[in-house]
Amino acid sequence: VRRAARQALEHKEDYSIQLGDPLGHWGSFERWPDGTTTVPDGWNVLSGSGTVAREATIKYSGRYSLAQTNTVSNPYVLRSDNIPGFPKFAGEVVTLRAKIYTTTGARVRIQLVDGVNTFSSGYHDGNNGWDGNDGEPITTGAVTIAAAPTLLRVQLDMASGAAITAYWGKVW
Repeated sequence: VRRAARQALEHKEDYSIQLGDPLGHWGSFERWPDGTTTVPDGWNVLSGSGTVAREATIKYSGRYSLAQTNTVSNPYVLRSDNIPGFPKFAGEVVTLRAKIYTTTGARVRIQLVDGVNTFSSGYHDGNNGWDGNDGEPITTGAVTIAAAPTLLRVQLDMASGAAITAYWGKVW
C-alpha cells in the first residue's frame, strides 16, 4: 500500500472584466505597457487632475494595483475602454464590484456608464481595508443597463478635496 500526500489548493477565480484583451485582465491592473506612471492598458483619464502609478506593495491580488492620487481640491476620474460586445448587455441586470484600498472615507467610488445612465456605488468608508463598505466590496448593486446603450464603461471616481491616494485592486 502506498500513501500519497495530498495537497489542498485553494480555489481561485478571476472575475475581472476583460475590456477587450482576452489575455490581459485589465480589471486587475496587471498590464502597464506605457510605463509605471501612465494609466494601465484599457484605462484613460476622463477628467480632473492627478497621478497614477503601478503599485507592487499595496495590492489585492496578482502583481500590481493601480495607485490613483488626485491633486489638491481636484477630482480625478479614470475610465475604461468600452467593454467588448456591450450591446449584448442591453436591458440586462448587472452588478459592478471593486476592491479598493484607501484610508479616506466618502471620496472614492466606482461608476458604470451606459451612455444613457450613470450608476454609482456608495463611497468607500475609509475603513476595512480592501472591503470599504462595512466589510463588503464597493458595488453598484443590481442595475439595469439601458435598452439601447451607446457605450459601456467603468469609471474610477475620486471626488474633489484634499489630495488622497486610492489603490484599485480589482474591478469585476
